[in-house]
Amino acid sequence: MDEKTMINDLILNLKSNISLYQTAICDSENIGIRQILQQMRNSNESMLYELTKVANLKGYSKPVAKAEMQEIDTLKKEIL
Repeated sequence: MDEKTMINDLILNLKSNISLYQTAICDSENIGIRQILQQMRNSNESMLYELTKVANLKGYSKPVAKAEMQEIDTLKKEIL
């Protein structure tokens, strides 16, 4: 297995884990368990961020296009 495949697999696994943690956090009534799951999710998000930067630098993936200020302002108005 080559490096590109391994990095992309890790990225997909981290994204999946983050989704699973988020679901478990929402479903958990125990504050202690919620906090542990939040820490695990945050750790996975940090790893995903760093791994995505590596993948972008090596050309294994393309970064998402940056939003224009007008798009950001429109989204803010819709949400708020």
